[in-house]
Amino acid sequence: MRGNASGVEVGDRIEVYGPITIYNGLIQVEASKSGFQGGYIRTVEKSQDIPSPVPLNSSHFAPGAGGK
Repeated sequence: MRGNASGVEVGDRIEVYGPITIYNGLIQVEASKSGFQGGYIRTVEKSQDIPSPVPLNSSHFAPGAGGK
């Protein structure tokens, strides 16, 4: 969801409901869209610990056994 009108902060666990759209090449959930009613963003828990980033490289995306 774009914008910050929801009051969501870094570390909040949220639940969102609405149609998925593309905005500037990024996937987003729209809480308010013409023809769709009932979308929302809800804070489930405040101030959760944020996991440390996990560095990835191309070997993490190699095909598995059988080429899948």
